[in-house]
Amino acid sequence: MKHVITFIITIMILVACGNQKPISSPSSASDNNPLNADVTAMHNRHEGLEYMNAYVKNYKTLKDLRLIRYTIEGDPIIYDVSYDEGLFSLTVDTTRDQFGNGSVETFQCQEINKNESLNETKYYLTQCDNHNANGDQFELLKVWHNVLEQDHFEFTLQIDDRVIRSKDSHFSQKDLQKIYKTMVYNNYLAKKSFDKSCSSDANQTTVLKVYINNGDRYYEWDSCDQSRDAKRMNEIKQTILNLYNDSK
Repeated sequence: MKHVITFIITIMILVACGNQKPISSPSSASDNNPLNADVTAMHNRHEGLEYMNAYVKNYKTLKDLRLIRYTIEGDPIIYDVSYDEGLFSLTVDTTRDQFGNGSVETFQCQEINKNESLNETKYYLTQCDNHNANGDQFELLKVWHNVLEQDHFEFTLQIDDRVIRSKDSHFSQKDLQKIYKTMVYNNYLAKKSFDKSCSSDANQTTVLKVYINNGDRYYEWDSCDQSRDAKRMNEIKQTILNLYNDSK
C-alpha cells in the first residue's frame, strides 16, 4: 500500500510541475521585434534610422514613432512619441528595465530636432514640460560615428575586377569619417540577408570587407539585388566610389 501511495504522490507532483507556466524573460534585441519598434538602438547598433529621419521631417503625416533603446543588460526602454495639434506627447516606459526605477512618464514637447555632425547625430525634443535633465530638452537618441574612436578601421571594396582599398587610396581623414558614418547609418554590423536568386545580363558582384578594431565583416551582393540590405550596402558602396573619384 505504501508503494501505491508513493507512486500516486509522485505522479501528482510531475503533473503539477508540467502545468506550470514558464517564467518569462525580458525581451531582447534578438527577438523578432515583439514590441513593434520603428527604431531600435543597442550598443550603438541602430535599426530603422531611415524611419527616424523620415519622422523628423514628416511628423505631421507619420504621427507616431516608437523608439526602443536597450540597456547594457539587454532590457528595453520604450520611447513612444505621438504628434497631435501642434504638440508632441512623449511616453517613457522603463518597466522592463530590471535595474531601473520601473516607471512610466509622459511629457509634452513642442518641437523635434536633429543635430548632425561628422562625429555624431542627435535626435531630441525641445520645449518639454516636467523634464529637468537638460533644461527643457529631451534627447531621444544619439548615434556615434566618430571613426577616430576606433582602434582600427580599414576596408576593401571590390566590384568585379576593380579593387579599392582604404589604405592604398588617397582618402583623407574626413573622407574616412564620411564613409564610416554611412556604414553606421546603414547598420553595417547587423547580419545581412541578400537575394541570391536575382539575375541580369549586366549584373555586377560587389564584395566589401571591413576591418574594424579586432574584427572583420564580409559582404557580397549582386547589383540586381533589390532587397533592403542590398540597397543599404549600395549606399555605402556609392559613398566610397564618390569620395574615391573626388580624391583623384
